Amino acid sequence: MVEKFPYTISKIRRILNSCGDSPVSLSDIEFTSITNSSLEILPGGLFVPLIAERDGHDFILDALNKNAAGFLCNKDHPIIQKIDKKYHDKMILVEDTWKALADLARFHRNRFAPFIIGITGSSGKTTTKELLGYAISHFGDDRVVITEKNYNNEIGLPFTLFRITDRTEIVVLEMGMNHRGEIARLTSIAGLHWAMITNVGSAHIENLKSPKNIALEKSDIIRNSKPDSRLYYPEDILFPKIIQKSARKQYSLTKPWSLKSIGITIKSKHKNGYKLSYKDIDFDWNQPGDKILSNLIGVFTVAIDLGIDPAILIENIQKYQPVGGRFKLIGSFYQLIDDSYNANPESMMSSIEAAKQIADGKNIYCVLGDMKELGNYSKSYHIDLGKFIGKLGISGLFTFGRDSRWIGDGFNHITKQLGTSTPDRIISKHYQDSDDDIQEIIQNIQDFVGQGSYILLKGSRSMRMERIVEKILAATESKNE
Repeated sequence: MVEKFPYTISKIRRILNSCGDSPVSLSDIEFTSITNSSLEILPGGLFVPLIAERDGHDFILDALNKNAAGFLCNKDHPIIQKIDKKYHDKMILVEDTWKALADLARFHRNRFAPFIIGITGSSGKTTTKELLGYAISHFGDDRVVITEKNYNNEIGLPFTLFRITDRTEIVVLEMGMNHRGEIARLTSIAGLHWAMITNVGSAHIENLKSPKNIALEKSDIIRNSKPDSRLYYPEDILFPKIIQKSARKQYSLTKPWSLKSIGITIKSKHKNGYKLSYKDIDFDWNQPGDKILSNLIGVFTVAIDLGIDPAILIENIQKYQPVGGRFKLIGSFYQLIDDSYNANPESMMSSIEAAKQIADGKNIYCVLGDMKELGNYSKSYHIDLGKFIGKLGISGLFTFGRDSRWIGDGFNHITKQLGTSTPDRIISKHYQDSDDDIQEIIQNIQDFVGQGSYILLKGSRSMRMERIVEKILAATESKNE
């Protein structure tokens, strides 16, 4: 990631209290950009080497060879001995480059006065962030900063804050986590005014050990918030008392959302979404699925509280389009529902329900990959998902990977119990994660799935389900000619 960064080396040293440890610069170098990647370094840029899967310090020399104007460095790191003394005046020694990046972002954020909204949740946070971005789009690109892609961690959030300028009025930050304590660290940098929790589910339960711990982690989004803060969440959220207790500690106002609380009426439900009404304004919401409808209601609640005119808000949100790999309908021979970006039990269930709504009585098949980071809960969550699918009455199931075989176990159990298993129907087929298995999936789809059928494809990011999407599209191109 790279962003503009108009600071001098002396200023950076004062911010980071590093003057006493760092060599004195021969001139007050002025930076033009900041990055954590030597591949993205620009002449005049500040390089921030972070220690993660790889040690960024190993790329300091590469950054210098590309005309980096300066670099941070952990003060006890052995790389210092390998750096030519001619570069020492560009060196800013710190205790920890991760903390230094956070301190720089916090300093930059505090120079300005935008209204900052943070969003977290086990699923739906990216969709909600995108929806809120549409809701405030009339402010103009130069007055709004929104987390790009899924840059929602301890690297992405600081770089998002570096985009704030004196023209920025609203900042929307997506906040993700993998381990306990990460949300609190993000909020200590961000300084939120309002916060949203889309849901409390099972994502990352392998690391957090229990749903209750996930709720505790999500509720930390209101920590370190500004005075008169607000915490928005769906009325049916799990562990509401934990959420409310966290808000009370911060003297934050809680704002549970629902159709009733905001005053939106569902006039009808159809294959493409819903016809809704708000204050005598009828409008179409052409996105199927109750979960994304809940996300919309949350965004609607926040936007109305921001003082956005309902007519403008409705016009804005009707322009919403899902981002790549998130519930996109593609193809012509088959109607592929590409939701391959990522998956956990809650997002799987909501996507399958939405796909069932889109199919509107036509045949629908699911191609599902493993759900990762479920730890000891993996078998039970996969089986429960299979049972859930079996009750919906889909036309067939293909599972792909290792743990996803348990989806088939749950599916078969329920369909036999309900008596919906028939010889002329694909009950379930399981495949390992290999090129040969992918090819077998494609062949079985061509053999058993009829033209015009709907096929949902979804799995965790590491399953790379887009491989199957691409191969289905390639295999059916000739049938459309």
